[in-house]
Amino acid sequence: ALDLREKLKLLPDKPGVYLFKNKKGKIIYVGKAISLRKRVRSYFQRGVFSPRIGSLVSRIQDLEWIVTESEAEAFLLESNLIKHHHPRYNIRFRDDKSYPYIKISTNEDFPRVFLTRNPKRDGCQYFGPYTNVKAAKKTLRLIHRLFPLRRCKDKFKNRLSPCLNFYIGECSAPCVGRITKDEYSSLVKGVSLFLQGHYKTLVSSLKEQMLKASKEQEFERAAKIRDAILAIEKMSQTQRVTSFPGEDIDLIAVAQKGRQACVLVFIIREGKVIDKNHFLLNIDVEERQGNILSYFVKQYYATASFIPSQIIVPEEVEEKEEIVSWFFHKTGKKVEFVVPKRGDKAKLLKLASENAALILEQNQPEKKEQPLLELKNYLDLPQLPFRIEGFDISNIAGSEAVGSLVVFEDGKPKKSEYRKFKIKSVNGIDDFAMLKEIISRRYKRVLEEKKELPQLILVD
Repeated sequence: ALDLREKLKLLPDKPGVYLFKNKKGKIIYVGKAISLRKRVRSYFQRGVFSPRIGSLVSRIQDLEWIVTESEAEAFLLESNLIKHHHPRYNIRFRDDKSYPYIKISTNEDFPRVFLTRNPKRDGCQYFGPYTNVKAAKKTLRLIHRLFPLRRCKDKFKNRLSPCLNFYIGECSAPCVGRITKDEYSSLVKGVSLFLQGHYKTLVSSLKEQMLKASKEQEFERAAKIRDAILAIEKMSQTQRVTSFPGEDIDLIAVAQKGRQACVLVFIIREGKVIDKNHFLLNIDVEERQGNILSYFVKQYYATASFIPSQIIVPEEVEEKEEIVSWFFHKTGKKVEFVVPKRGDKAKLLKLASENAALILEQNQPEKKEQPLLELKNYLDLPQLPFRIEGFDISNIAGSEAVGSLVVFEDGKPKKSEYRKFKIKSVNGIDDFAMLKEIISRRYKRVLEEKKELPQLILVD
């Protein structure tokens, strides 16, 4: 096997992604470069490094690289590898979960719109990520009501009769020819404009369609379009107006404390704040804000179908030129980063930064432990109840008896570990015996599989 020095000599002068490994062969850092040779060799030249980079370099024992066809491809590959390997020296999302996106399957003849946690480079449109799953589902329900795209999960095929969604007004039934392909394409375009937040353009287009339907005496269709216009206008009126009329902007603020950071994004479309999302990151102490912004921007926009022409940030983003070039390759338009020093944009950025700091403070470990500490003291427990399990019994007059288990970790429900038990050994109404059975079965298995025991068990 080649040693590290020999590998450094073989590095190509091409774009790609590099992976640093420690003595155990574990990937500890993933990076991308326009020139792998220049970028990777720069880590091993004499110079003054930040404490984080100095610590990283001291642990590098091996490296690998993957050559890509373009810098844009390297950006996406770097993002995917960081999500997959969670390297120690990369900035990472704190919970490492995959956020939902709303997908328009534009690679299909009659596209659908649905939630997904697995965005791909498949030619479809993706909108998100949504940090609030309930809000994403609410948005999707509204879309189904306003834009009746097909919702069948299987491949599109002609049918003899339409589905139930057609009869409740939430499907246009292209499968039985109730809508032309051009009319369906207009619906898909409307969904895209709606998710981009371009409500004025959307309403203008819908009014044209309404007038056309009315002239052609399609009064039922015209009435549906009118209802959609009213719903969109009502929603638009509830959004906060900013002082940048007509502009599409993403405003990104950062707050950091110790090894934690919060990035808050205000989404401004047509001069209105239509949404905001926050993301919690694990960082290194004394991490530069420009580096946090660089990491976040690459992750956040990796799968986005729409990137606004202006992104407001609190300071210059590291790798700005490479990121702007990547944006141009993705969207075909120039995107600029703006660092406002005065005026309305600076005021809104200050407000966003204060909000980010508050969110970060609320999510500090010691704050989250406070309710658990109170519970520990109240119940006189020997340790904090980081894991709580609760049991209950349900039956219908002694028959069809079942037991249920709920699990809480760090004060939050962990629904993936909820369980249901069918009572096997107890006849008649005897909740105590039923509880004894399910608790015995539960912890016998936990001990056999050497899983974590809870610090507190609740029994109803």
